[in-house]
Amino acid sequence: MKQKYSYDFFLDQIEEIEEQIGQYEEEAFECEKLRSEIENIENLEDGLRAKYEKKYGIITTAESGSYSMQELIAIREELADTSLLTLIKRFFGIGGRRDEIYRELMSKIQGVLLYLNEELNQHTEKAETAKKAMRWSAEQYETSYREVQKNSGCTPDTNWWEYEPVSEVIGELYLCDVDIQLEAEVHYADRELTKAMPGAYRNGSICIPYTHSLEEPVHFLYEYKKDCQTEAIQAVKSLVYQMIRMTPAYHLQFHLMDGENTGSDFGELIELQKVREADVLALNRRATGGNFKLAQLYLSDADISNALRMLDQYMTTAAEEIGAYGSLKDYNEANSQSDGKGKIPQQIVIIENFPTGFSDEDIRILDKLIRNGQNRGISILLLNNQDRWQEMSERNSYGNRENYSLQSKVSSEALLALETIRLEGGTATIAASDCSSTCTLQTMRTGKNDYVKSVIQKKMSIQVNDNYFPNVFDIDAGMGKRDATKSLRIPFALDRKGNVMEYCLGEAMNAHGLISGGTGSGKSTLLHMLISSIVLNYSPEDVEIWLADYKITEFYSYKTNTPPHIRFIGLSKTEDFSYAFIDKITEEMARRQNLIAMADYQLKQKGEQTNVTNFKEYREAFGTTSMRRLVVMIDEFHVMAQHAQLESEYKQKLENLLAEARALGISLLFSDQAIVDGLRGLSDKGKKQIKARIAMANYEDELKETLNEREREKIKPFLNMKVGEIAVQTVSEERDEDGALVELTHIERGQVVYIDGGWRYKVNEKARIYYGAQEYVPDYFDDREIEKADWNRIAKWEDAFLPAHRNGEKDLQMYLGRPVNLAFSMHFGLLPRKGNNIMSVAGTEEQQMRIVQAAVWSFARQADYEITVFADPFAGVYREFQPEFRQMEREDTRIHIYDDPEEICREINVILGEMKDRKNRRKRLVLWLGLDALADVLQEESDKKPEILKKLAGNEVGDKKNQEKKVQTSQNGKKEKSDLDNAFFLLFGDPEEAAEKEEAEEEPELLEMEEESFLYNASEDIEKIVHLGPARNVYNFVVYDTALALRDFRGVKATDFNHKIAFVMSDNEALEFLERSSMIRSMPENMAFYYNGRNGQKFVPYQL
Repeated sequence: MKQKYSYDFFLDQIEEIEEQIGQYEEEAFECEKLRSEIENIENLEDGLRAKYEKKYGIITTAESGSYSMQELIAIREELADTSLLTLIKRFFGIGGRRDEIYRELMSKIQGVLLYLNEELNQHTEKAETAKKAMRWSAEQYETSYREVQKNSGCTPDTNWWEYEPVSEVIGELYLCDVDIQLEAEVHYADRELTKAMPGAYRNGSICIPYTHSLEEPVHFLYEYKKDCQTEAIQAVKSLVYQMIRMTPAYHLQFHLMDGENTGSDFGELIELQKVREADVLALNRRATGGNFKLAQLYLSDADISNALRMLDQYMTTAAEEIGAYGSLKDYNEANSQSDGKGKIPQQIVIIENFPTGFSDEDIRILDKLIRNGQNRGISILLLNNQDRWQEMSERNSYGNRENYSLQSKVSSEALLALETIRLEGGTATIAASDCSSTCTLQTMRTGKNDYVKSVIQKKMSIQVNDNYFPNVFDIDAGMGKRDATKSLRIPFALDRKGNVMEYCLGEAMNAHGLISGGTGSGKSTLLHMLISSIVLNYSPEDVEIWLADYKITEFYSYKTNTPPHIRFIGLSKTEDFSYAFIDKITEEMARRQNLIAMADYQLKQKGEQTNVTNFKEYREAFGTTSMRRLVVMIDEFHVMAQHAQLESEYKQKLENLLAEARALGISLLFSDQAIVDGLRGLSDKGKKQIKARIAMANYEDELKETLNEREREKIKPFLNMKVGEIAVQTVSEERDEDGALVELTHIERGQVVYIDGGWRYKVNEKARIYYGAQEYVPDYFDDREIEKADWNRIAKWEDAFLPAHRNGEKDLQMYLGRPVNLAFSMHFGLLPRKGNNIMSVAGTEEQQMRIVQAAVWSFARQADYEITVFADPFAGVYREFQPEFRQMEREDTRIHIYDDPEEICREINVILGEMKDRKNRRKRLVLWLGLDALADVLQEESDKKPEILKKLAGNEVGDKKNQEKKVQTSQNGKKEKSDLDNAFFLLFGDPEEAAEKEEAEEEPELLEMEEESFLYNASEDIEKIVHLGPARNVYNFVVYDTALALRDFRGVKATDFNHKIAFVMSDNEALEFLERSSMIRSMPENMAFYYNGRNGQKFVPYQL
C-alpha cells in the first residue's frame, strides 16, 4: 500500500499552490496599477470639470470618443503623471477654440476611463478566479496536513490517556514539520493563505509534515548535544507512542537498550514489558516461536549482546520467510489472514548511551542490522549524544590523543542508511534522502502513565474478530426493542459455543449485581459493554442509568456525547458524596413507593380489583413508560461501603436499598477490584441480596468472595482466566425431590464482547439522534471541576424554595460553591444576630479569592447594601488580586476598599456610628484581609482616639448629610407647612435655613478632620464591630492564611463566627479553628469545608 501522505505528495501540492500564487499576485498587481491610473485620471477629470464645466457645458459619457488601441496608448501616456495645470497649458496653448479643445480633451479622458475600467473588470475577474483556485488548493493542503496531525495524535484534543486498539494501520509516522520557503513572492496572497492554512502556513513558508510509512522499517539517527538530550528522548518516545497508537496487534515489538544506567530515560515505556503473550496463532511460528513481547529492556553488557545476537538470528529467519515477497510489508499483507503462515512483527531497536555496553562484536552486529535490516523487519532508532564522544576522547587519551566518534565505530554504509535529525541550540534540522532543511519536531504528550496502563490492559485483552462488537451487534437494526417491565436482560458476552449471553438484573433471585475483576482483567470493557447494550436494546423511557465512579476515570467519558438513558454521573471519592448519593437513591425509592401506593389507592377508589404493589404491577397498569427501571452502577464500590461503615445511619440505608429497591424497579450493580473490602461493609443479609455475580481474573481471595465459595477446588477452574474471560453466577429456585423450593447456583463461562471507544461513541451518538436528544446533557457531579455561579438559577431557586417571613422578606443567603452533597449550591443565611460572621482560613490565594468574590456578589444581590474591604497591603489574597478588587470597586459604587491605616481607622468609626443608628436598615459587609497584621500595626499607635473620630463614631459629624430628613410631603412632593409652622417661622425663622447654615459652619471642622491624623489603637473598636456588628446589620468576613493567626489577634475570637470555611490544613490548625481535626483530614486540596458549629459540608468554591 502506497504511503498516502508522503513528502513528495506535499511537495507536489506546494508546487501547484505556488503556481496559483504567481497567477494571483500578477493579476492582483495589475488590478492595483489600473486602480491607481484610473484614480489619477478621474482626479484630472474632476479638476477640469470644476474649472470649465460651467463655461463650456457638461460633457456626458455618451460624448466620449472612440479610439484605437494605439490612440488610447498615446492618450494614456499624455495623461500619465500630469498635473491639472500642466494639462491645461498643454492643450489650451495650442490655439483654436477653447470650448472645442475642452470637449475634445474630456472626450479623450472619458474614452480612456471606459477602456481602463473594462480592463480592470477583466483583471479583477481573473484575480478572483486565481484566488479561488489558490484558496481551494490551500484548504486541501491544510486538510491533508490536519489529517496527518490527527492520525498521529498531534492535535490538542488527542486522547493520550486511554489507548484504543485498531484493526489496521491508520496513518503515517509523523516525525517533524519541514519548513519550505515559497519561491513565489507573497504579497497580496498572504492574507488568503493565512486564512486557508492556519496550521501549515507561516510568514511566506509552508510546513510539510515529514512522515514515514508504519508498514516499513525506519532507521533514524538523532544527534544532539547534552543540553538537547531531553528533547531528543521525548522525540523518540513520541515515535513509540505513535507506533503503538496507529498499529494493530502484533505489528511491532520494542527493544530498549541502555548500557549506562537503569533505562530511566525510557520512563513509563519500561512498563510495556508486561504485555506478553504465549502461543499466539496469529504469529509466524518459525520467526517468533509463537511468543509475543511488546517491549524488552536490556541494561547489562550481557543482555545487550544476547539481544543483538537474537535480532541477528531473527533477521536471518525473517529473510528466509519473506523470500520472494521482497519485503516484510508484502509478506505480512499476504500472510496475516488465518490461512497464512502468520505475521512477522517489526523489531524496533532503540539505543541510548551508545557505545557503552557494546563490545566490538556487538557493534559489528549492530552495523549489520542497520545495513541489512530494513527489508527484514529491523528498525534502528539511535540516540547519539555528541558530547559523550568528546568526553570519551578526553578520558582515553594517554599521551597520544585518540578521537572517538560515531563514524569511528559504525561503517559509512550504515551511516548512509540512517536518516539524521540534529538538535543543537534549540534548532532541529533533518538530513534525509528526500529533503534537507530546518524542521520542528513533533513531540506527543508522552509520559502518561495512565495511557501506558491502558495499553497494557487493552493489548492484553484484544479479542478475536468473533468477539468484536460490530460482529456481534448491528446498531442499524433498530434501538429500544426490548421491554424491562419484568426484568432487565442485557446481552453482553459470548459463551464457548459463540452464543450471546445475557446478564439478568431485577428478578427475585437476581435483584442486584456484582462484578469483580483485577487490574488488566477487562472489567472496564465489561462495564462499557453493559452500558452500551442497555442503550442499544432499551429506550430511555424504559430504562435509565445512574453512574457513580470513585476512581473518576471509568465513567468520565460519558459526560459528553451522553446517551439519554444516563441521567446522572457522579465522579468523586469523598464521604459526603457517598452519603449524598445514598440519599439520592433512597429519595428516588421513596418517590416510587408513594407513586405506587397512591396508584393502588386511586384504583381501589374506582372499584377496580387490580392490585398495584410493585414496579411490575404499576407498569402493567399504566404502561411501560409510566415508570422507568433504574440501574445504578457503582465502580470501586468498596469506597462507598467503607464510608457507609463510618455512619450507622447510612449503613442501614444501604441495607434497606438492597432489601427493598428491587420491588420498586431499582437494581444496584457494584463493581470493584477489591470486592472483599466492599462486601465487608455489608451484613450477611445485604450480601444475600446480591446474587447476579460476574467474576473476572483476580486474586484467589477475591474470586472466593465473588463466587461465594470457600473451597479452593471449586474456584480452581477460574484461577487462570485470561483477559476478558468471565464466570457468570446466577441463582434460581427449583423444587427438590420433596417438593421444597431450594436455591441453585449456576456458573457459566464466557468471553465479554469487546467494544472499543469508537463503537461506544457510535452507539451513544446513534441513541442521541434516534431519540431526538442531540442537545441532551446529563446531571453530573465532578468534584474536580470548578463551576461558575449561576445567579439566574439561584434567583429561581430562591423564588421557588426559600421561605419568606410574614412581612414578605427573605433571609440574606451567601452562595459560595457547588457542594459535594449534590445540592445545587452551598449556601447559608446571614441573620441579624450576634455571631453571624464568616471566617475563611487557609487555602491558596486563588481559592480565597473565589470564596471572597462569591460572598461579595451574594451580598450585592440586595437592594440596599454597602461592602467595605479593610486590607493589609501584604495580605496574600489582596496582594495577588489587588487589580480584581479595584475592578470590583470601579464596577460597584457601593464597594469601598481601604488599605491605608489612617483611612481604615476613620472608616471603622463611620461603621461604629452607623451601628449606633438603630433606624439604619442598610446591610454592610466588612471584609477583613490580613486582620492579624492590621491589628499589629494599629496596636503600635496610641490608645487615645482622636476627638474628631469620637464624634464620627457618635454619629455627630459626616453622617448628618446621609440621614434622611423627616418631612411630611404632599402627593406632588412639595413640603406642606401647617399654621403652627408658619407662626414658628415668623418668630424664630426657617429651621431648614438654620440647619444649612449650621452645616456650612461645620465645614471647617470637616477640613480639619481631613488634615488631622486618625491613627490610634483601634483593636477594641474592631472587637465591637465583630462582636456586635451582625445584630446591627454589619456582617464581618475575615480571611486568614492560617488558623494560627487567631492567636496573633485574640480580640477576635472564633466563637464570634458562626460560619467557618476551612481549606486543607494541618491537624493542629483544624483543632485551633474547628475544634476537630477529623472533619477535613482526608479532604482533597481543591475543596473547602463549611462548618456552622453543628453541621459541615465539603464544597468546591465557585470559579472566579
